[in-house]
Amino acid sequence: EIANLRKSEKSYGIEEQDNTKNVLSQNTPNPTNSTTTIECIIDIHFSEASIAVYDLNGLQLAEYPIYHNGKNTISIKTNEFKPGMYMYSLLVDGKLIDTKRMVITSK
Repeated sequence: EIANLRKSEKSYGIEEQDNTKNVLSQNTPNPTNSTTTIECIIDIHFSEASIAVYDLNGLQLAEYPIYHNGKNTISIKTNEFKPGMYMYSLLVDGKLIDTKRMVITSK
């Protein structure tokens, strides 16, 4: 029965999806007081991608474009921000992929 269902899926136009996904990792170190690194993996099929940093009111403070598919590493100098909690998001082709928290401490 399972084999028959699999055959019928293909006849109805249901395709198996590619397992390649966009992934956002937690910044390291976190908390930080000087520089932090954010890694992400971008699917091979994209036109535009970036990591945006927001304050807790939702105001976008910075945006870091991503130009390559695969694994990417963004380094952020946190002295550009006041000590506090921030959110950062991975945006791919205008869609929000994931959001994480980043804590910046004073020196």
